[in-house]
Amino acid sequence: MLPGPLSPAGRRAALPLLAAAAVAALQLLISAGPAVAGLPAGAASGQPDAAATSCPAKGQTAIGAGQVDIDAIAAGPGCTVLAAGTVNLSRSVLYAWNGSGWRQVASATAPSTNLYAVTAAAAGSSWAVGYTSPGVADQTLILHKTSRGWVRVKSPDPAGSAGLNDLYGVAASGTRAWAVGSRSVSATAYGALILSWNGQRWGVAPAPKVTRAQDSALFSAAAISTTSAWAVGTAVQGSISRPLIERLRSGHWAVVSSPAEQGELESVTVISARNAWAVGYRSTAAGNKTLVEHWNGTKWKVVASPNVARVTGQAADNQLRGVAAKAAGNVEAVGVAEAPGGSEVTLLLHWNGRSWARVASPDPAGTAGVNQFEGVAATGPEGFWIAGGYLSGGVLHSFAVHRD
Repeated sequence: MLPGPLSPAGRRAALPLLAAAAVAALQLLISAGPAVAGLPAGAASGQPDAAATSCPAKGQTAIGAGQVDIDAIAAGPGCTVLAAGTVNLSRSVLYAWNGSGWRQVASATAPSTNLYAVTAAAAGSSWAVGYTSPGVADQTLILHKTSRGWVRVKSPDPAGSAGLNDLYGVAASGTRAWAVGSRSVSATAYGALILSWNGQRWGVAPAPKVTRAQDSALFSAAAISTTSAWAVGTAVQGSISRPLIERLRSGHWAVVSSPAEQGELESVTVISARNAWAVGYRSTAAGNKTLVEHWNGTKWKVVASPNVARVTGQAADNQLRGVAAKAAGNVEAVGVAEAPGGSEVTLLLHWNGRSWARVASPDPAGTAGVNQFEGVAATGPEGFWIAGGYLSGGVLHSFAVHRD
């Protein structure tokens, strides 16, 4: 997603130099069978190959072919790692790591579908969410991993068939799940959208009113248990965007006070009831800078975080797009630093329990090219998985980086 104040759906498109493909109104079909030429039989199950039970991982691997745009990555029990996004910025796609490479496990046969978040919390709790645009409006899109493979699950569209109903984040715990995003509340305004899965169906959860904000949206969610979760995003007042944090507690969502910063929160991760992190960017007179906030069980506080000062000799804007934690003293955040001329480099930060520090990260297109990190996931045996993308010859390529 690009830095900047909230705008209509589609603002989360990954790379600014790519134009969206034309869309058509066709019925969505989810394929659990081979969808890529040469895909071996059985690779569509989403489970690791038998020979990959030791969870081998490579430092950097390509995800899909050209024009695959991966926006989210998730890690789960065992060797489960999932990546979700779009092809040609118009058709949703899901990949799974099988121990030696990425295999496509689901795709939409119709254009105009987009996946922006995925979770693999546990068996039966793998979800991917986004939206589909069969016409001038957007409808929610939710996929669920079942014994029959990935299937589309019916989901509500509170803004109706003529409005915008977009999902950007998803979290699950046990038999419960939540999907968050934004919806049209009038012809010119947008409000936060929260959907809740009760184990049988998706319903609209009452979203708390965000005072003094004409627009609001939630971009990420993380769950502690079946009764406790967090969601983060932005609330827009006039021309100013401010971080928005909401919490599920005692069956109700409520806005939680956030430090007085201008900007947005793009991602949240939860370690315990007294330990959570949220990241994004803050707007300053000198441009956008990284924003890291920490929940200590009582309140959210801003924690100092490094920035890339210059890219190709120009003052850089910085933005964090994902955060994940293996332990209280082992957290990583990823994003991008962009020069005014368009050059972008990947941004990787690590928390060691005391402070945040920048870590060297790959830029496959070179530091004068376009490189971005979009998301990060963590799991005990597998370390950190990071999803990113870069442009080469005008073609978008997605890749994953594995770190112990």
